[in-house]
Amino acid sequence: MNWRTSRFDFNADYIRFDEAKDQKDTVHLYHGLKDHKNHDPIFDEYYAYYRRGSNGLYLYRVPKEDLKVPRERVRHNKT
Repeated sequence: MNWRTSRFDFNADYIRFDEAKDQKDTVHLYHGLKDHKNHDPIFDEYYAYYRRGSNGLYLYRVPKEDLKVPRERVRHNKT
């Protein structure tokens, strides 16, 4: 498996999502995240895996402790 180091996310590696279906160790991730609108992470013992990019083009992995919780957006009242 040729995981590439991300230049945007600290401690993150990525592959193209379609490469995941051809590897024994990532085929379960491919099926679990097949819907490109599903951005919920999948966890194993060490890593969190999630889709990223336009239409979920990439599969990212980060150590579980480095997974960031997204911030809630502040809704401003128009007055």
